[in-house]
Amino acid sequence: MRTFLAELQADSALAHQRKSSMLASPFSTIAVVLYRLGTRVHRAGWTKPASLVQCAIQLLTGADIAMGAQIGPGLFFHHTVGVVIGPDVVAQGNLVLFGGAVLGARSKTDRGWGFPTIGSNVEIFIKATVLGPIVIGDDVKIGAHALVLDDVAPKATVKGPCPPSR
Repeated sequence: MRTFLAELQADSALAHQRKSSMLASPFSTIAVVLYRLGTRVHRAGWTKPASLVQCAIQLLTGADIAMGAQIGPGLFFHHTVGVVIGPDVVAQGNLVLFGGAVLGARSKTDRGWGFPTIGSNVEIFIKATVLGPIVIGDDVKIGAHALVLDDVAPKATVKGPCPPSR
C-alpha cells in the first residue's frame, strides 16, 4: 500500500504536469491533503473524526468528498467548488476534476447503492455527472455538462450536450 507521502507526491506531480503547482492551487491542495488524511482516519475505524474532516473539506473548499471513496495517487482539482465524490467511488489514479463534477449513485437497488469505478488518467470537466455502477476506462475525457450513465471504453471522449446551431 502506498504511503501518505507517496500519494501526496503523486498528487503534486500531477499538478505540476497540469502546468500548475500545489501552491498555485490552494483549494485543490487543501482538498487533496485533507482527503488523504481523512481516508486514513476513516480506514482506521474512526468514523466521527473522518466526518469532521469531510465537513472541513466542504467548508474550506466547497468540495464534498466522502471519506469512503478510494482514489489512487494523482488527484487534482482545477476548481473545487461543487465537486461531489460519493462514498463508494473507486478511481485508479491521475484523476483530474473540474468544478461541479459529480461522481455518484443513481438510485438504491437490492445490491445497495451503485457508484462508478474510474480508470487511470481520466479528466472530468466542468459540471459533468457520472452516475451509477458503471466503469469508466483508462485515458477517458468526459466533457463539460456530460451526463454519463453507461460504461465508457478506454481512450474515449464523452461530449456534453451541444447547443443548436443558429
